[in-house]
Formats: sequence, structure tokens, C-alpha cells
Amino acid sequence: MKKLAINLLGILALIILVLVIPIANSEVTSPINYMTNEEIAIEIKICTQPITNTLIASLENKVNASKDCWQTHFLLTILYSKLKMTALANTEMKKFADLAPKDAKLYTWLVNSLVNLNNIDIAAEILNQASILFPENFLPENLQKIYPAKNQKSLKGISLALAKLAFHKGDYYRAIQLSRLANTGDNYYAYFDEGIALMNLGQFKQALKPLSLAYYHIKEVPSAQFYAKALLWIGNYKSALEPTLFALANDETIITKSYSDMLNLLFSKIPKSDTYNIILNFTNNNKIKNALFYSVLAKSLDKAGLQELAITEYNSLVKLEPQNFEAWYNLASDYEKYTRNYDQAIKCYKKAYELNPYSKAYDNLVRLQERMNDKPTDISWYIKDFMINLFMHNNEDLNNQEITP
Repeated sequence: MKKLAINLLGILALIILVLVIPIANSEVTSPINYMTNEEIAIEIKICTQPITNTLIASLENKVNASKDCWQTHFLLTILYSKLKMTALANTEMKKFADLAPKDAKLYTWLVNSLVNLNNIDIAAEILNQASILFPENFLPENLQKIYPAKNQKSLKGISLALAKLAFHKGDYYRAIQLSRLANTGDNYYAYFDEGIALMNLGQFKQALKPLSLAYYHIKEVPSAQFYAKALLWIGNYKSALEPTLFALANDETIITKSYSDMLNLLFSKIPKSDTYNIILNFTNNNKIKNALFYSVLAKSLDKAGLQELAITEYNSLVKLEPQNFEAWYNLASDYEKYTRNYDQAIKCYKKAYELNPYSKAYDNLVRLQERMNDKPTDISWYIKDFMINLFMHNNEDLNNQEITP
């Protein structure tokens, strides 16, 4: 009679388990052949009831009693996942993988348990290991069998997590497959993953569509950077400028040289009138409070011979950083050399001198003030201005020399 009652309890536990933790398809079975009724009952308790210190202590005691008990590591993986203790869950998951029987259905069972606890990242790690052990069972196209239509949310989350794992391992074709499987048309992070995987395969034209969708909907620095790079690689320099500016304006960890190199290349390829329009449109439509944005942009504009626009960006920079010596000095230099606005140049040299009395700003300030005092009687000023007006747009050397009439 006692034996019958125990058997009935075991059957009841299995029925509850099937109802609480849905199995992906009819081929997936519980680990009944590997786990005792007590262990299955613990799994039910973990998934359906609040976690108690008593339960944690009992499982940890089991581990201490038998280090090779994969069933306990299986249960601890689920328990720590539910508690959002990711590091511990990962540790237990690895121990489970090392010790458990190599059975695809067992792995699928664990994945289902983790998915039902909404721990997609660890579920993806398990699936990734399973795909190595059982490549035929866990091909991207077979994931739809493991996670049918009623569980599409889990399928998308698992697929996207697996795509990231595949990408980091350099398996770009698999990453593309999984990204597409994760996407039903509105998952723009899946578009992003697909795009960068295509770029790593050298398929830049194919990468444009998913990357453009990711950029215009997500509007984050990485999506802007990769979209700009894809456009650059196919020679669409004009379109690459706006996402480059967006990335520069919003990047909190700017690597100055990489942005400078990108802007220098784009400015050398885009007609100046288009460059003016794109930059002015971007800065007018975005309230940018990133001083480094103006600094990098202004210096690149100076290098490209776009001093009038550089002056605009330097003025924006000194509003944000009024103690920026370099900005004031460069602004003074551009006013003097390229727009011949000598009054403004003197004001900026004065400010630069105040910030750094021992710099070359002092020499330039004294020189320019002396020449301005002599201007009414010094015909060389008028000759110099006439020559610059005549040649400055055609003569690069004259454009870059010091104006010392």
C-alpha cells in the first residue's frame, strides 16, 4: 500500500511538471530516466514556489556530499537562474554539462526550464553547448521544432542570444541564420546582429538594409558606427556623414583618432557644399552638449580647408568650455588667416593669452595688434588682402601661411 502511494505521488508529480513546465514538442521527454521522484519534485518547487533558505541549503549539502551528482547541478542551475544569480547559475550549468549524460532531450528539458524562468542568456549558453554536442538536433532551422508557434517569444530570445554567441565565435553564417530566425520584422537588434555578421563576411551591400533599419529605429552609437562603415565601404560617403556625426555626438568613450580619420576621409570625398549642408542641418537639429564632438569636428574641418564652418564649431566649443585654450587659439588663427576678421582674431588671441600667458598666443597677439595700429598708413595690408581674395580658393600654400603683412 505504501509502495502504491509513493508511485501515485510520483505520477502526480510528473503530471504537474508537464503542466507547469511545457515541453517543446512530443519528442521531448522529462529526465525521468535520470532523476528520482524527489529531484523532480524539487524542480517543481523551484519553478513554482518562492525559494527558501532551507531549499538552497539542502541542495548545497547534496553537492558537498557528492561532487559528481549532475542532477544537483541541474537543479542549482535552475534555482540560481530564478534568483537572478547569473554567475552562480553559469558555474552550475558548466558542472552540469561536464557531468550529465550526453542526451539531447535532457539538454532541451533544462533549456525549457530556464526559458520558463525567463533566463534567456543561460538558456542560450546551454543550447550553444548542446549544438556542439548534437549538431543535427540544434540546427537553427530545428529550433522552430523545439520552440513552436505558441512559444515564439522564447524562440526569438533564444535565437538572438545564440546569434550573439555564434558571432563572437566567428561563425558568421550561423549568426546570420539565427538573427533572421529571431526577427519577425520588428526586432531591430536582430537586424543589427545580422548586419555586422554580413559585414564580417565582406557583404557590405547586403548589410546596408538590416543596418539602416537598426540605425533609424534604435538610434544608438554602435548601430550608427556600423551603418556608417558599411556606407563608407560601398563608396556612399555623403550618406555616411550623418551617422558618423550622430555616433561622435553621442559616444561617451570617444577614441578621438578613429573619428578624426573617418571625418578626414569623408571630407576629402564629399563636395564642400554638401558637407556644409549636412553638418549645419545636423548641429541645428540636435542639441549637442558634448564638447569633444565640437573639438574633433572643428579640427577635421580645419584640416579639410573648411575654416568658415570650423569657426562655427569652435564657437560652440568655447561656449561649452570657456577655459579651453586650444579652442580659443585655433579660433583666433582661423579668424586671422581665413576670414581676415582681425578684430575677432585679437579678441580670441587675448582670451588664449589669458588662459596660457606663456604660449605663442602672446606673440601673435602683439604682432597683430601692432599691424592693426599701422593699418591706416600701411599699404601692404591692402595688397595682402587683395592677393588673398584673388588666390585663396586656388592656392593651398597661400591659404596655410601666416598672414604677416
